[in-house]
This record gives sequence, C-alpha cells and structure tokens, in this order.
Amino acid sequence: MSVLKAAIQLAFWGPIVLFIIGVPSAILNAIIFIGLKTFRQSSSSYYIVSQSLFDFGALLILLLQSIPSTSASVSSISCKILTYRNIHLITVINAQQQSVRTRLSM
Repeated sequence: MSVLKAAIQLAFWGPIVLFIIGVPSAILNAIIFIGLKTFRQSSSSYYIVSQSLFDFGALLILLLQSIPSTSASVSSISCKILTYRNIHLITVINAQQQSVRTRLSM
C-alpha cells in the first residue's frame, strides 16, 4: 500500500473512528459528572460537563465535515461554532484562574 492510499484511508476512517469512540465517552463523562452527588458539589465539575458537551458538538461537526455532500454547507457554520467554542473556553479558563488566584491570596 502506498503512502497516498494510506493517507486517503486515514482521512476517510479517522473521523468515523474518532466519532465512534468520542461520542459515547463524552456522553458518559457528562452523565457521570452530573449524576454523582460528590461531583455535583464541585464547581469544576460544571466545567468538565460543559467541556464534554462541547466535545460532542465538535465531534459531530468533524463527522459532518468528513461527509463530502455536507462539508460545503457545514464548513462556515462549523468555523463559527468552533471559534465561539475556543473563545468560550479561554474565557472559562481565565475565570477559573482568577478565582484560584483570589482564593490563594486570602
């Protein structure tokens, strides 16, 4: 098998495998962190649940982009969603860091 054929196969099967493994993982992660009382009491669990839900969305966009008939219509939408996701994550991380700094300075 040549390198080109291997790259084509990887480009086709890679997103599908990531979707099959990633979606159940993201959903189970959200269920565990929402369902157990010890995790619900921690403020960081909300961050992990939101991260899992955003990961699910990113995996869905990745799968839709790998399907040729939908990739043209999804690309502009996915670009906007992923940009929003990155800005949202940066904002959440900065807020978490500031709260930790505030707690440490007390």
